[in-house]
Amino acid sequence: MPRHPRVTLLSPYHGGSHRAWADGLVRHCRAEVSVVGLENRDWRWRMQGAALAMARQLRGQPCPDVLLATDMLDLAAFAGLARTYVGAAPLVLYMHENQLTYPLREQPGSPDRVRQRREQARFFGLINARSMAAADRVVFNSAFHRSVFFEGLAELLERLPAAGERDGLMALSDRCEVIPVGIEVGDLPGPGNGPRAPLVVWNQRWEYDKNPQGLCTALEAVAARGVDFQVALCGESPDPPPAELAAGIAALGARVVHQGFLPRAEYARLLGQSRVVVSTAHHEFFGISVVEAAVAGAFPLLPRRLSYPEIVPPAYSGACLYDSSEELVERLCTALSMPDPTRYDAVAIAADLRGRFNWTAVRRQYDDLFDQTRFLKTR
Repeated sequence: MPRHPRVTLLSPYHGGSHRAWADGLVRHCRAEVSVVGLENRDWRWRMQGAALAMARQLRGQPCPDVLLATDMLDLAAFAGLARTYVGAAPLVLYMHENQLTYPLREQPGSPDRVRQRREQARFFGLINARSMAAADRVVFNSAFHRSVFFEGLAELLERLPAAGERDGLMALSDRCEVIPVGIEVGDLPGPGNGPRAPLVVWNQRWEYDKNPQGLCTALEAVAARGVDFQVALCGESPDPPPAELAAGIAALGARVVHQGFLPRAEYARLLGQSRVVVSTAHHEFFGISVVEAAVAGAFPLLPRRLSYPEIVPPAYSGACLYDSSEELVERLCTALSMPDPTRYDAVAIAADLRGRFNWTAVRRQYDDLFDQTRFLKTR
């Protein structure tokens, strides 16, 4: 019987969702996955310098059957620097995110400074494209992510003196595939059928791209209508929190029953108590935290854009996806005031997401990826 493939995972920004995904691969896949990771800080340096650091770390190591790298690695540079180590090992690139279409923070500044930030985003986006060109297989975490990246790349190539490269780079989309991030569901409570207290959970990073101000504005409007509710803010946050979020928390007062990051066990317990999970994000390539909350039985209220339409079961998209901030307020008032209709839907949604995104189901796609890739002849 042939042995399972040996996979070396290169994770230059090894923290948060990147680390959770890597841990899931190690824990659940048949393949022998070993992780080479760097601390999750200084992402700009990671994208420019991790190839040097990782090539040095891997010098003299046995060659794996498959090399798997995340989008934070300049894979083309790594392949050149570590060619004696890479040998014939096929290269797989996994796109958690990309820098080309990541929304820039709106900050005051001179036109030159604004232009500099835009050029920086384009530079790092081209590193992503170059890595795709160097890879034998490219995997995105959602179909939305794949689509929006190539839309951004097409726009960028129109601006650059790279007409001769346009067709080749755009053709990369034909060999890109989608495999979602797996979700650890074993410690998440089941949705149950009983009533839940009117608790809203917001479990995303307290950063501008997740639009915490939009959440606070919606909740303040719900409170102004006299609807009873509490809110738990349990995503990772900077210290101190952003000024606009601090003001929103102050305005909500005693309705805020928790704020700040939670250990996994406490986090899972809180999700099991929540009636609604809300996103107001400007940016989302997948949405691990929303899926976790919905698997635990919280009813999801999400924008009708980004990756959310492919996460929510089609039969429930009309109930879960909103088109405006005003519609979000109306949906929240209904879900918090009349819980029974959303309760039945939440149970069905939880079962669907648990079946599609739990690691037991998703790892089969990764196992097939590794089994097929190990026999590729590298280009």
